[in-house]
Amino acid sequence: MLTEKSEFSDGITCAKTQNSTLILSHELAIQSPILMNLYFFLSILHAWQLIKIITDQAGGARISLELGSYMSENGHLMLDFNVWITFNIAQDDLDKYRVWMIDLACHTRAKLRQEAVALVIDGAMSFY
Repeated sequence: MLTEKSEFSDGITCAKTQNSTLILSHELAIQSPILMNLYFFLSILHAWQLIKIITDQAGGARISLELGSYMSENGHLMLDFNVWITFNIAQDDLDKYRVWMIDLACHTRAKLRQEAVALVIDGAMSFY
């Protein structure tokens, strides 16, 4: 059970447990787009499911809503919304969680019929 969490100047997050100290040195985040079309309610439900799955697996997460922009093929400014689910893990869990997050991104891409879904691992963004 986590009892205390501290962020240090070098970016390492430290969570103290009842019996030991756990270093959560890696940060992972996944994008869940909110679609402004017929898939709006499906995308809201999918974001909720991702939040629940990740919170369950990682023990907690930070959720943020982002307003993004891009240029359409015909040169018009387009806006979109994304839910970002971010969490920290220990060094020993990085490989396991990297594969798991790629699977979640690919599932999200297929379910919401997107060109790509973004993952951020330790500040490096990749699209799947």
